Amino acid sequence: MANQVAAYRGTKGFAYSAKTNMFEITKLPTSNFHHYDITFEPEVKSGRQARELVDTMQIRYAEIFDPICPFDGRRNLFSIRELRIPATGRFVVTFGREIPGRRPPKTYTVMLTKVSVVRPSTLQKLLDGRSAYGDADQLVALNLLHVILRHAAIQKNPHTPRAIFTEAGRKDIDYGLEIWRGFHQSVKPTLGKMLVNLNATNAAMYQAGPLLRVVMSYVDSVMGGRGGRPDVRQLEQMDPHLKNSLTKFLKKLRVFKVVNGQKSRSRPIKALIMKGAQTKFEKDGVEITVERHFRDTYNVRLSYPNIFAVQIGAGEIIPLEFLEVEPGQIYKGQIPASCRSKMLEFAKMRPTQRLESVMRAQSVLDYRNSPVIRQSGIQVSEQPVEVQGRVLDTPLIGVGQKQQLRVKDGAWNMLRSQFVHPKTITAWAIVMYAGTMEDGQRCATELKKSFQDLGMGFPPQPPAIVQLNGQGNQDSIANGLLNVGKNMYERTKQNPDLLVVILPQNAEPIRNAVKNFGDVRVGVATQCMRLDKLRSGNDQYFKNIILKINAKLGGTNFASLGAASQWMGTAPTMLVGADVSHPGPGSTLPSVSGVVSSMDELATRYTATTNVQETRVERIVDLAEMMANAIEMFWKFQSKTHKRDVMPARICFFRDGLSEGEFESVSAYEMELIQKGIDMVWKRYERTGPKPKVIYIVVIKRHHVRFFPLPNSNVDRSGNAPAGFVIDHSITNPTIKNWYLQSHSGLLGTSRPGYYTVLHDQIGIGPDQLQELCNGLCYNFARATRAVSIPTPVYYADLVCARAKFHVQQWTDLADSQSASEGDQVLGIEHYKRVWKQRNDLLKYNSYWM
Repeated sequence: MANQVAAYRGTKGFAYSAKTNMFEITKLPTSNFHHYDITFEPEVKSGRQARELVDTMQIRYAEIFDPICPFDGRRNLFSIRELRIPATGRFVVTFGREIPGRRPPKTYTVMLTKVSVVRPSTLQKLLDGRSAYGDADQLVALNLLHVILRHAAIQKNPHTPRAIFTEAGRKDIDYGLEIWRGFHQSVKPTLGKMLVNLNATNAAMYQAGPLLRVVMSYVDSVMGGRGGRPDVRQLEQMDPHLKNSLTKFLKKLRVFKVVNGQKSRSRPIKALIMKGAQTKFEKDGVEITVERHFRDTYNVRLSYPNIFAVQIGAGEIIPLEFLEVEPGQIYKGQIPASCRSKMLEFAKMRPTQRLESVMRAQSVLDYRNSPVIRQSGIQVSEQPVEVQGRVLDTPLIGVGQKQQLRVKDGAWNMLRSQFVHPKTITAWAIVMYAGTMEDGQRCATELKKSFQDLGMGFPPQPPAIVQLNGQGNQDSIANGLLNVGKNMYERTKQNPDLLVVILPQNAEPIRNAVKNFGDVRVGVATQCMRLDKLRSGNDQYFKNIILKINAKLGGTNFASLGAASQWMGTAPTMLVGADVSHPGPGSTLPSVSGVVSSMDELATRYTATTNVQETRVERIVDLAEMMANAIEMFWKFQSKTHKRDVMPARICFFRDGLSEGEFESVSAYEMELIQKGIDMVWKRYERTGPKPKVIYIVVIKRHHVRFFPLPNSNVDRSGNAPAGFVIDHSITNPTIKNWYLQSHSGLLGTSRPGYYTVLHDQIGIGPDQLQELCNGLCYNFARATRAVSIPTPVYYADLVCARAKFHVQQWTDLADSQSASEGDQVLGIEHYKRVWKQRNDLLKYNSYWM
């Protein structure tokens, strides 16, 4: 297998060297490690609590756990020597300390079961490429290395399973949150070497300190968006939406009770209790309020006796003013929209800055001083791995009148060029939920100029400009838009094929209603524009809007011409992008699957289908039907457009959203469904010819490998490697066909390459052809005149899944209620399948998601 994978290397392009954020593990463990499975009784659901219990156990039974055994926070413990555990494998651990007058601390039983021995030879087989991908022993060995390397850092820093964070340089981002910098760490095998991937990352954290201050920061941010600044008294009476939102924000947050300078152990918030200080309970046979209890017991008076209090731990109700937030708690909810730009700005680093940050990571992770690392024998190089890759040729861009544009730094200019297939608008309207008639008239003038420049046709009469009120629910907004269409038909005898909609800022409910109306209810292209963008927009802004409009109407803006298009032209080829998007943390809304597929020979025209499925299920359960629909649409488009009876001979299936741990199981399941979808079409239409061959490629964009040009190298304007930089050796997995491709030119910060893995290949395409195909497909993204970071069908699948809220009325309301209320969990997948609406059939040949 090693030779087979090593031979799968491309040769096209010119040589280019770069540093990476990978560091070689120069010495691997030479001793066996004993692997133990850990379970808890009663069950422990928190990784933090599991770690605290295992730490306590190792201290309490130090004669057994010597030296300290690294633990992964879930179920895996490793020891460099075999442990002398009792025959029962059980250890009793008391959690917490005994306090007079309080219930006794909770006792747990920790059970250890020996699972296996991790031998150095397992790692060597992996580096030699002699292990099958996903081999169980291989995964355990890699987990061992990861756990050893992060053991010291997680003892003193907030962390997730793959990253640690420090408060140095933290920044307030409102909503009671702040952003911290940190470092991602993962272990990656390559042919002959084991590497550590280190990358700068960041996370939103709860602000530490007085809970009341954190609450007021959150409420101030929420209420500020509504036009006012609250004071503490507004916490006495909160509307249901604010209370639900605040409950979701605070639930499980760990806080200290601090009274008269005395601080208790931190405990999680269970609930918000309105006017909690007035809650009564029985003490020494007398019923008293919480407020009275604090006055009698601690000789303190409440400054805010009528605001809500919180219930913590086993049920104790404590006023906000006596609570402090424990430092270093990661916020796991959805980041508020107004905070995202601050986070992006904070995270942005040019390549030189990121490399400098990465070089500091080993000292923060404490590789040199970690006793666990020293006892394992592991040593990590302090110098990043340098690789020699290639820069692939950029394609030419085909535009109207058979012209071809050259690409520079991954981008091209449409000035004095027109679309390949510009559409003609028969009737259109501008609907204004904000602004004046003058704004509407300027919008019409600028759009018509851009239509003309780019070759699109439009009627001679000016568009209808209508001012509407955005108040009300989706039905009332839809009725207003429907009336616009009826009035236009009465006037022109034409239904509009385009609605341009002008919105104020923070108008998501109106936009949701507009998109539901256009995409689902009536099947008309809608283009939303924000009033402030309209007023400040220049010619380039309006040209970018037209890129979206032409694609939404079924036109073709431009085409990538090069090795990719040449290969697709050798046999009918259908490209497929597939993804599954999942709801935010705490939500029980369903997951959404999306399949986008090409219909033409240049892969510029796409169709899409979406469905809902059980929440957080990664496999696309309806893939057979979705693939059958994609193949039918390819066939019907060819028949409608070119008058030919053509089915795809090859299917390139690009899958987004999989983690490496899901590669084997999900791809095998989905390949069966892809084949089933093909069989369905062949049977339905009584086809007798050969069925298409399939290649299944996973494209990962959320990973942490980065490249840094060497001094005096050719770089783009942001200091990144040139667009088209590809690496298929040295830092890739030795057991599978995989590579990194940085197809785009950077705009801000450090460019993130796509990571490609071939899991099934019935076509037998060579590495040069496949890498050039993937690179060329990054130049077909219809709404940008520059290469994007992943192939266009993958990008489109992501966009299609993100439009879930447009397919179900009141999706946003459901999201809020499902996250805040246990009772809403009765809405099962069958309910969502009933209310889910596909895109309108009138849009089946159009890229409505642009």
